[in-house]
Amino acid sequence: MTPDQFSEVHALCFDTPRPWSAREFEAMLKSPGVHLIGDLACFLVVRVLVGEAEVLTLATHPDLRRKGLAGDRLDQLETLARSQDTDTIFLEVAATNEPALTLYHNHGFCESGRRTHYYRSPNGDRIDAILLHKRLT
Repeated sequence: MTPDQFSEVHALCFDTPRPWSAREFEAMLKSPGVHLIGDLACFLVVRVLVGEAEVLTLATHPDLRRKGLAGDRLDQLETLARSQDTDTIFLEVAATNEPALTLYHNHGFCESGRRTHYYRSPNGDRIDAILLHKRLT
């Protein structure tokens, strides 16, 4: 699996926020504390540092959605986080991404804030980012 392949799948999954380039994937995956969970069917990129984990992206190939893959990645993330003495997982998601919000709520994430007009859609609309967290302790 290459950064180009991850970028291609990411582009199929996102327009808001914008998809990551292959270069961004390559740089991110080399960053301290960053882990890749999964494969090209469904992957999660997380940064684990100082007792906290931040989900940077979670993407499921559109042809493979609604099969439980993203939930499996969240379960794997929780196992990784606990193994690194992490007590909280954080993430943000576009307020318009209802499937993702449902997934996260069903996996025990709670809303902790909102960034008003944080994202810009391809047509120029401003979209809030919902901040979510899950305590593991």
